Amino acid sequence: MIEAAPLSHLHQSKFESHLSWLHISDMHITADFADNTSDTAADLERFLEDLPSCLEEAEIAPDAVFFTGDVAQSGAAEEYESAETFFVELQERLPHQSRFAPLIIVPGNHDVTWDAIDPKTELKLRRELSNTNNADAICDAADAYIRERHRNYEDFLISGKSAIRVPGDGERFFAHKFFAPVRGVEVGVAAFDSALLSTRKDLVGKATASAVGDLDLQFLRLGRRQLRSVAAPLKDCTIRIALMHHEPLSEWYADPDRELQRQELTKYDFVLRGHQHETRARVAPKIAGSDDFIELAPGALHTQPHWFQGFMAVELDLKSHLMRVTVWSVTGHARRWMRDREFGEDGRTLRALPDKVIRRLRD
Repeated sequence: MIEAAPLSHLHQSKFESHLSWLHISDMHITADFADNTSDTAADLERFLEDLPSCLEEAEIAPDAVFFTGDVAQSGAAEEYESAETFFVELQERLPHQSRFAPLIIVPGNHDVTWDAIDPKTELKLRRELSNTNNADAICDAADAYIRERHRNYEDFLISGKSAIRVPGDGERFFAHKFFAPVRGVEVGVAAFDSALLSTRKDLVGKATASAVGDLDLQFLRLGRRQLRSVAAPLKDCTIRIALMHHEPLSEWYADPDRELQRQELTKYDFVLRGHQHETRARVAPKIAGSDDFIELAPGALHTQPHWFQGFMAVELDLKSHLMRVTVWSVTGHARRWMRDREFGEDGRTLRALPDKVIRRLRD
């Protein structure tokens, strides 16, 4: 996958937005969000305070909001209570016409409830998965244990639905469809759970057979069933978006799953992810492209200053076949959110839509 070159010869004023979304990730919220004196509350409140002016100044009213994992820090129930408060406030800060936009959330590795992980059961499951190509069958047999590890996350999605309008009925992976309001194009969103098998990092010392520093490396799976069942309802959508926490086709996944992803992710035009909220000197925020899909990563809302703190909005011009990406980051001693001028001119970059999207729009 190569870094996508911006279309610098095009003038921003020629761009017409027909479909847009807000992309945020990696909040790592803790229970002290309710404490107005905490660092967590201070940083996230600044984001909530600045978001309306950021969107208004950029003239963006998102048609959907996507969150690509790590809602919580350790998957604890009280962290999700804080998260529900945050997301309610987030939707209240959106432009009026976006208040009923779908908010689609996928889990990250920090959304696994660490206290529900039993070391012996976990290591047995991981040994079994390492010796099979049929990961779905092994996961089926261990379904009760796997669901218990995600119980607080699932409860958060279910309990928060009335307030924060989360599609999916508490499922960790699902398909959702909506229509672009301007041109009536159907948009399909695949919400994947790449953290299904993630574990707590302090198990490394207990896993004597593992030589890696993070037990998730080269081990995670999306699985054939998840990839295909979520894709099926979206096959006729004009725009197809996949959400996941871990970088697609990366070293986080077992080799058989990477091969499966190479076949299945070609069904999507955009893959939005989180997880690796790298420093500015590396690749966050990221917009990368191939013949198969465009990968987008916004950075993190997390409060740690050594990680890139950013969020992203994407707009599609379905007439001129262009996309525009705007990135905001934390700036200055006051730690306010402003357009990231290092990302592109005026914090924005333009590029062509994928050829397969253009073909569908012309059909």
